[in-house]
Order: sequence, then structure tokens, then C-alpha cells
Amino acid sequence: MSPDLRYVKQIKVRTGRPEHTGENVPVFELKKFDNSTPMAHAAEGEINDNFLGFKFVEFACEDDHLDIEIKPATNDSRRSKYGGSMVRRAKRLKAAGKSAGAIARELDISKTTVRRYLAYA
Repeated sequence: MSPDLRYVKQIKVRTGRPEHTGENVPVFELKKFDNSTPMAHAAEGEINDNFLGFKFVEFACEDDHLDIEIKPATNDSRRSKYGGSMVRRAKRLKAAGKSAGAIARELDISKTTVRRYLAYA
């Protein structure tokens, strides 16, 4: 993930339905823009990059932008053993039609662990 990318996750909805959950977050690039009107004393072709803003890039899954593995802070051994992020990624790949072996190679874990993640509710 680029250090210039940011994503926005909708976490509370008072009316309507949530549209930008963890599976569908908008990703933006942080960059400078020229939003000023051309100044009379500016040289021809000179650009004033003096406003910081966001430029839309794509819609993506939140897990693709997380650098760390999030594990629940509970004493339940089963919950702490299976990190939520990896379980969600494994289930998403399975729903996309990938085999346990393909998921294991992509996540760099064993097939047995993949099967446990898929069985974990």
C-alpha cells in the first residue's frame, strides 16, 4: 500500500443502509491541487500546487489496506488463535471460488489452517 493512499469506512448509519463497509471502502490518493485562480503576476504555465486534497482511486476491501494482523483482545483461545482479518480474507477467497490449496498459497499458510479458518464461525 502506498503511503499516499487513504480509505474511508462508513461506521455509523442513522438512516438508510450502509454503503461503504469493510468490503467496499473508497480509496483516495492524498495530493496537492491547484484550486486557485490564475494570478496576474504568475509566470506563463506556472502551476500553484497549494491545496491539499483527495483524488478518488477505486473501491476496495479494507483488509487489502491493513498492514497489521488484527487479533481480538479476549481470553477465548479459539478467537485469539484465529485472527479475524485472515479468516475474513480466507472466506472471501473461498467465496470467489478458490480452492483451499490456492488460498493457502496466497495467504502463505497451510491447507489445514485454511480449512480451520473456513470452518470458524
